[in-house]
Order: sequence, then structure tokens, then C-alpha cells
Amino acid sequence: MTINTAERLMKLTKQYEGYVSNDESNNNYGQSRHNLTVRIPSKNFDAFLKGVGEGVDEFDYKNISTNDVTAEFL
Repeated sequence: MTINTAERLMKLTKQYEGYVSNDESNNNYGQSRHNLTVRIPSKNFDAFLKGVGEGVDEFDYKNISTNDVTAEFL
């Protein structure tokens, strides 16, 4: 992920009222890797995905998952 890509994702995350829950990067044997886990409210999720996909022909990797927190108590 280039700096521009990370900046774009951070901007979209903020725009759609989300936050970064994990930010991991490493350089190993000449390969650079940057993983972001973002949390986006369900009301903004589809718009966020549309924004992420704009101008992208193909993703190397994409993972979408959900957690039902309806019955969680703190």
C-alpha cells in the first residue's frame, strides 16, 4: 500500500465516521506490506466501499467481515 493509498483510506474512514482499529506495516526481504483494519458504521458502509473502489481495477486482497454486537454489554 503506497502512502497515497493509506492517506486516501484514512480520509475515507474519517469521512464516513469510522476509525482505525489496527495499523500494521512491515518490510521483509524487499517486500513492503501495510495492513489497515477500519471500522465503519453500518449506515455508511456501502458508501465507504464505493469510495474505496473508485478508480481501482482489481484488488490484490479484500476481506469484509462483520460482528453482531447487539447483545454485547460492557
